[in-house]
Amino acid sequence: MLQLLLLYFLMLAGGLLLLQYTDAELTGKVYANLLTFMTLITLGAYLLVITGARKGAQEQGIRLLAGIGGKFIAYLVLILVYWAVGKKLTTDFIIAFFVLYLVLTIFLVSILYKALKNN
Repeated sequence: MLQLLLLYFLMLAGGLLLLQYTDAELTGKVYANLLTFMTLITLGAYLLVITGARKGAQEQGIRLLAGIGGKFIAYLVLILVYWAVGKKLTTDFIIAFFVLYLVLTIFLVSILYKALKNN
């Protein structure tokens, strides 16, 4: 969990610096909110799967699928909320969303692989 917090601060600092030196339409506030919500969703999926790792093999599989599926659905809901509030998703927002999605998914898979491999 400490690794996720470190990754969050690195992506926050890097993203805000990048936004400051480019002419992107995405504001720092929107980026920070997007990153925060996506990190919380990833943390929820992580906690759901890790609690299932201590159970039996069947419970472990169910929790893994629920965590990954729930994360995907939560990301879809997040995009729908941003679209409903703003009525326009810019290209910069979509690119930032998919980059964050990719980084957080790779992070989650690597951490879960290590945790489930040990059990």
